[in-house]
Amino acid sequence: MPNAKKILIGIAFTLLIALIAISIFLYHLVTKSFPETSGSIAVSGLKGEVNIYRDEYGIPHISAVDEHDLMLATGYVHAQDRLWQMDMFRRVGQGRLSEVLDTATVKFDKLFRTLGIANTAESLYVHLHPTSRRLLDDYAEGINQFIATHKGNYPIEFDMLNYEPEEWKPQHSLIVSRILAWELNFAWWTDLTYGEIASMVPPEKFKELLSTDEQYGAQIAETKLEQKTMHNFLSLVRSYRDYFQVGSFSSGSNAWVIDSSKSFSGKPILANDPHLLISLPAKWYEMHLTTPGWNVAGVSIPGIPLIVVGQNDSIAWGFTNAMLDDCDFYIEQIDSAKHPSYRFKGNSLPVKMREEIIYIGKSDSVAINVLSTHHGPIVSNIHPSTIHIKNDSTTAKKNVSLRWTGFEMSDEILGFYRLNKSANSVQFEEGLKQLTVPGQCAMYADVRGNIGWWTTGRVPIRGKHSAALPLDGTTGEDEWVEYIPFEKLPKIWNPAEGFIVSANQPLAGKSYPYYLSTLWEPWHRYERIRELLGLEKISAQDFQQFQQDVETGYGKMLAGHIIRVFSNDSSNNDYIKQAIIYLRNWNNRATTSDIATTIVNVFFVNLLQNTFEDELGADVLDDFKYSLTPAYRVTEQLLTNENS
Repeated sequence: MPNAKKILIGIAFTLLIALIAISIFLYHLVTKSFPETSGSIAVSGLKGEVNIYRDEYGIPHISAVDEHDLMLATGYVHAQDRLWQMDMFRRVGQGRLSEVLDTATVKFDKLFRTLGIANTAESLYVHLHPTSRRLLDDYAEGINQFIATHKGNYPIEFDMLNYEPEEWKPQHSLIVSRILAWELNFAWWTDLTYGEIASMVPPEKFKELLSTDEQYGAQIAETKLEQKTMHNFLSLVRSYRDYFQVGSFSSGSNAWVIDSSKSFSGKPILANDPHLLISLPAKWYEMHLTTPGWNVAGVSIPGIPLIVVGQNDSIAWGFTNAMLDDCDFYIEQIDSAKHPSYRFKGNSLPVKMREEIIYIGKSDSVAINVLSTHHGPIVSNIHPSTIHIKNDSTTAKKNVSLRWTGFEMSDEILGFYRLNKSANSVQFEEGLKQLTVPGQCAMYADVRGNIGWWTTGRVPIRGKHSAALPLDGTTGEDEWVEYIPFEKLPKIWNPAEGFIVSANQPLAGKSYPYYLSTLWEPWHRYERIRELLGLEKISAQDFQQFQQDVETGYGKMLAGHIIRVFSNDSSNNDYIKQAIIYLRNWNNRATTSDIATTIVNVFFVNLLQNTFEDELGADVLDDFKYSLTPAYRVTEQLLTNENS
C-alpha cells in the first residue's frame, strides 16, 4: 500500500476516533444531569420512605409519610429537573446575573437592585407564619440535598459558564414569587405610558384613552412626564422581558366553570388557561403531591414548593389576571444632593440610601446608590430622568419613586398551602385572603356541586387623584389611605345561570364604590366564552374544544366597521371590492391560512399607526402598543364614538 494512502487512512482513523471521543464527551456533558427515575436514592434528612413515580409523560407523583418529607422531596425533584432555571430566577431577583453572564446583564442587575426584591424577600421571611417558614425550610433542604450530592453532575449550563450553584435559602423561593408577581403586573407600565401621552395631547383627547367601563371617583392628576425619559425606563424593562422570553404585556388569561346542572357528569367542570408565554424551560412544572391529609395535583413553579393551579380530593381551582391597579409612581422633589432629603406636606424628610455592588464576571464590579422615599425606591435613577409638573415654573430635575404592593409584607406561601389542602369554600377563601400580589381572579368548583369566583389582591384606596397617571409625591393628597377589604372585592357564588366566566373583563360596574383599575381587556373573549357555555349540557371533551376556539369577536367588530365604511363607495378599486367580499363571507375564525384574517390584522396594525402616531410619535406609540390591552380597548372605543 502506498505511503500516501496509509497516511490518509491513518488521518481518517484518527479523526474518527477523535469524533467518537468528542461525541461521547458531549453526550455525557448533556446527559449527566438527567434525573434518576428508577431505583433508590439515599437522601439524608428524611423521616421515612418517599416514593416517586414518574408517569409516561415524566410527571412526578410524590408520596411521603408527612409534610416535612413531602416538601423535602418536592425541592429535590424540582432541582433534579429545573436547577438551572431556579438559579436564574433567584439571580434575577438578587441582581446577580452579571456574575455569570457578564456585562450584557448589568442593566438588569441595576433594575432589580433598585427595586430591592431580594431585600423584600428577607423581610418577608421574617414576617411569615411559622407554617410557611417550615414549608420553605423543608423545601430548601431538599434542593440543597440535590446540590450537595450532584457536584460535577449539574446541568450543562453551569459547565458552560464555569460556576456552581450556591446553597438554596428559603428566601430565594420568596424572590421567585415576587419576580413572577412583577412580571404579571403591568399597571406601572400603563401609568408611565399614559404619563408620556398626557404630556403630548390635550386633556380632552387624553380622557378618550381611559376605560369607559370604570368609575374613577377621583380627578385625573395633572402631572406630566418628559417623553424621552420614561421611554428609556420602559425600554429597559422591555429589554429584560425580551432577554428572558417573558414576552410583552399583551397576553390575557381565561377561566370558566359550570355547575352540576349543566354538566353531563353531574359534577362541576372547571377550565383554566393562565396564558403565560410558552418558553423553554416552561414556567410551569406539573406534579402530584400526597401525604396523610394532603392529596393535590396540578402545576407548580420551580423554586416554590406548592401547587399554584390544580385540584385535590374536594376542590379544583384556577386563576386569571385580575388586571388590578396595585402600584403608583410619585414625582418627588429632592432638596439636596449632599444631604439628600425630599419634600412632603411642607416638611423635609431624609432620603434613605444604600449602596449596592454589582459584580461583573470574576474581576470587575460597579457600585450604584439606591435612593428611597416612604413611597418606595427612586426608579428614575436607573436612567437619567427629567420630569415636569404642570404649571411648575421651574425646570428642575424631579425624581420618580415607585410604590407597589409587592414591596409590602404578605404570606402567599400560607395562602397556597391552605388552597392545596382546602376541603370546602370556607377553607379556600381563608387561603385566598393571603394572596395579595399579583391581583388575581380565582375560579372554584367542589365535589358538592358548588362553583364560585373571587377577586384576590391588595388594592389601594387612593386620595384625591386617579392613579391613571404618575402622582405628585410632595402634597400628601395622593397617599394610599388603606386597602379595599377582601370581603368587599367582587365575588360570585353559585349563580342562577349555572356558570361563571373570567377573561380579564371589568370586574365591577360603575356603581362599585371603589376604583380597581383601567387595564381591562375588551369584552369579546368573555362574551365568546359565555356563548360557548350556552349549551344545555356540556362535557369535559367540549371544554377541550372550547380551549382551542379561535373565533375572534374583536376581528368581527373590525370587519363590521370596514364593511360599513366601504360597501356603498362606488369608487373602490378592485382590491378593496375583493377584500369586502372576503370579509362578508368570513366565519370570524382567526387562522394562519385565512385571507380575511390577514386583512383584518393588517388593517388593525395600520389603524393603530394612522390613528395615534401623528400625535404620539413612533416611540411612544411603540410603548402604547407593547401593552396591547389598552390599545385594543381604546381603539374600539374610538371606533364606536362618532364624536371622537
